[in-house]
Amino acid sequence: MATSTIVSSTLPPPPLPTDEDSRGGISPSPTVQTAADPSQPDSGPVTPSRISTFDFGDGEDSAKALAPVDGGRHAWQFLAASFLLDWGYAFSFATILVYLQSHDPWQRNSLSALSAIGTTQLGLLYVLPTFAVVVLRRYGEYVRLVQWTSLVVSCTSMFLSSWATQLWQLVVLQGFLCGVANTLIFAPVFLYFSDWWVARRGMAWGVIGAGNGFGGFVLPWLINAVLEAKGFAWMCRVWTAFTAVTFAASIILLQPRIPFVKPTDGRAPWLAVDWRFSYNPVFLCMAISTLFASLAYLPVANYLAVYAASFSSSTTTINLVVGLFNLAACGGCILVGRIADYSLTLGLTLVGLCGLVLSLTAWGLADTLGKVYAFAVLFGLTGQQAAASAAVTKDLSLNNPSTSTLIVTLLAAIRGATSLFIPFVLQALYDSRQAKEVPTFGKYGFLRMIVFVGAASAGLALCGLLMGGLRRKYAIKSN
Repeated sequence: MATSTIVSSTLPPPPLPTDEDSRGGISPSPTVQTAADPSQPDSGPVTPSRISTFDFGDGEDSAKALAPVDGGRHAWQFLAASFLLDWGYAFSFATILVYLQSHDPWQRNSLSALSAIGTTQLGLLYVLPTFAVVVLRRYGEYVRLVQWTSLVVSCTSMFLSSWATQLWQLVVLQGFLCGVANTLIFAPVFLYFSDWWVARRGMAWGVIGAGNGFGGFVLPWLINAVLEAKGFAWMCRVWTAFTAVTFAASIILLQPRIPFVKPTDGRAPWLAVDWRFSYNPVFLCMAISTLFASLAYLPVANYLAVYAASFSSSTTTINLVVGLFNLAACGGCILVGRIADYSLTLGLTLVGLCGLVLSLTAWGLADTLGKVYAFAVLFGLTGQQAAASAAVTKDLSLNNPSTSTLIVTLLAAIRGATSLFIPFVLQALYDSRQAKEVPTFGKYGFLRMIVFVGAASAGLALCGLLMGGLRRKYAIKSN
């Protein structure tokens, strides 16, 4: 994947600002060519963010060029593969849940029990990467083997679930086994991301997150068509084939920028990170803002279809509302990520303020299906705080990819933990006894939930305003 070129030996390169231990102990230290030698008039300037090299110390001062960061065919190929891997089963489970609760043998189970299938897989997808990337970074030579093995496990588990007759079987096969396997397939995205994208991390992470939104728009229509035509068993088999093709292509495309070199004198440390970030006020503020953002976003994502059903019983209408929400989220991830690259403070504050205003107006006063459509698009477009996660690493990681990866996965774990307990909170907030009442504000039993989303959004906006001062005072800057 790396371009094979020879760099002039007359240019003594200074150290590359990355941690060699985090990549398996390449020796000697990686080096980067930062400018042209004034004694060589024919040599043009070389931009550090575009070309980097590392010296193998072979006695000839030769160096091997790496693919450019923040752009170029290989960097965009990495994003394309990551985008496809984010088309997960858990993110389309709402459509399947509607089917299960109205068909035998599943409808004898409660809605919260059936939800355990999707929440189990979703929780693993968010929480497990924190641990998976530590192991995969230390044993980098096995990353591809782990991915292909996990793909076999994921497809086999989903295929076997087509013969399931009891809920616990689906929880084990689709929730747990597929959740673990899909996490291990996606984990190298966290592992390689900081090597491919540096200055434009917010935008790049937004593109990856957009895969979730785009998949959430396209896949529910396909899933619903198969469910209505062939039933749940055949949907599982079709999904198996879809996963096998899509994920296999993504694994092939997902390549590291810096090839792993197997160490000959012992492994690198388990966590080659700078732990100062863990008690840095910038990180703590980002962690709290992630919690507030999850508390504001998940109620809308989980109950938007229920709210739309208050206006229409048409499956097409309900799927369209959810589809528009996810499609808008696709663009919103890229938009918020790009804003966060420019100003993390502005990105967080805008997401919080938009959530506050939209929840208390566009949602609180929505009394027609058209207004529900408008709210779905606007909130989906502006509610993507998760896209800003990678941008904060520029203030905390000192260009250490291990630290950057750990920060992003810890923020994802906060979203995962929130997704596990939020269904119980929402069940308490939703007042089904008032579902038939039509007040001026907060219709169909959603009053308390709307106020809750507004309050969480206000907390996020305050974190955004606070972030500006904290970054000026506490951000860790490289020399």
